[in-house]
Amino acid sequence: MSSSRDRVEDTYELQNDQRLDELHSKLRTLRGVTTDIYDDVERQNSALDTAVSAQPVVSISSLLNAGVPLSSATLSHHLERLLHNHHDGPVKHSA
Repeated sequence: MSSSRDRVEDTYELQNDQRLDELHSKLRTLRGVTTDIYDDVERQNSALDTAVSAQPVVSISSLLNAGVPLSSATLSHHLERLLHNHHDGPVKHSA
C-alpha cells in the first residue's frame, strides 16, 4: 500500500514541478514584455524631450497628427512637462 501511495505522491510532485516550470517561463516572458514596454517609453520620452525643447506645442501636435504612436504614459509625461515649462520656465535636465 505504501508503494502505491509513494507513486501517487511522486506523480503529484512531478506535476507540481512541471507547473512551476511553466509558471516560471510565463513570468520570464512577462518580465521581458514589461522591460520592452519600459524601454520603449523611455525612448519615446527621450525623443519627445528633444522635440519639445525645440518647439513645445508644435512638436507634440505634429507627432500626434502624423500618427506617431505614443503611449499614454509618454504623452502624460510630456504634457506635464509642457505645463511645468509654461508656468515655471524651462526644466533643467539631470544627467
